[in-house]
Amino acid sequence: GIQPVIRPADLPALRREIQQVKVEEGIFGYITQIAIASRRSQDLILGGSPRASITLLLASKTYAALQGRDYVTPDDVKFVVAPTYRHRIILRPEAEIEGLDADAVIRRMVSGVPVPR
Repeated sequence: GIQPVIRPADLPALRREIQQVKVEEGIFGYITQIAIASRRSQDLILGGSPRASITLLLASKTYAALQGRDYVTPDDVKFVVAPTYRHRIILRPEAEIEGLDADAVIRRMVSGVPVPR
């Protein structure tokens, strides 16, 4: 059969590598502001929880590590925000009638959050 790219034996080393990824204060703020924007969004009944922020942080660190970096960029956060938030938010019926899906609402929401320098 086909060998998996990541074997169970690789996981402890991968976890350590992900833990080594640095996150600057601005990135923490960015993740927090995305959560706040989701809770204030007129398109959503339910925005991101604190757990959504923790998951977004971990996903951002993992993505950065997969890119061969030991630090998180705003683009890493943007790349993983939709798959992280998609199933955690609830759209208002009006947003769906407007033709928006979760990803469109997330893009709209994130576009209003200032990117850290």
